[in-house]
Amino acid sequence: LKQLLYMHTGSDPVYEVVDDGLRQQTNPVTGLPMPVAHFVGFDSKITVVGAAPNPLDNQVVIAYQDASTHEILLAKRDPSAPSDPWTVTSLIGGEPAVWNSSLGRFEDANGNPWEGAFGFYLGMADDSTTAYLSCFAINEWAESDLFGNPPLNYWVQIFAVTLSEG
Repeated sequence: LKQLLYMHTGSDPVYEVVDDGLRQQTNPVTGLPMPVAHFVGFDSKITVVGAAPNPLDNQVVIAYQDASTHEILLAKRDPSAPSDPWTVTSLIGGEPAVWNSSLGRFEDANGNPWEGAFGFYLGMADDSTTAYLSCFAINEWAESDLFGNPPLNYWVQIFAVTLSEG
């Protein structure tokens, strides 16, 4: 999948691009911006917030993985903004792993140990005000802690995201 689409069928059908998968990155050779196509939409989960008579007046929330960067994205549809209704935010992940040879570890762009890859087997449940997300995460380069305990390479990550007040 290189695009995530939303379609509402009925008497007034809606067909919208939630995420076109295009990202702007810097070309490492020229230093100029270049478009890059990401694979988005894997393990998509959707929920509708609200009980308006017209379904298009409710907020739609979609959680999904960007498989190119191993991050979880959350898209929210604002029914009051018909020209550009979708807002996409990153919940976790997306930092590329860079090898630091002096420390012998993988790091993110800020020099912190790399968190891992997220968004596998994504699940979502909600209670009308909060979405609860779970996903399988992996970090093959995790390090032992200060006490020498073995690293945690695979785990389930759980998030709570506020959908609406009330």
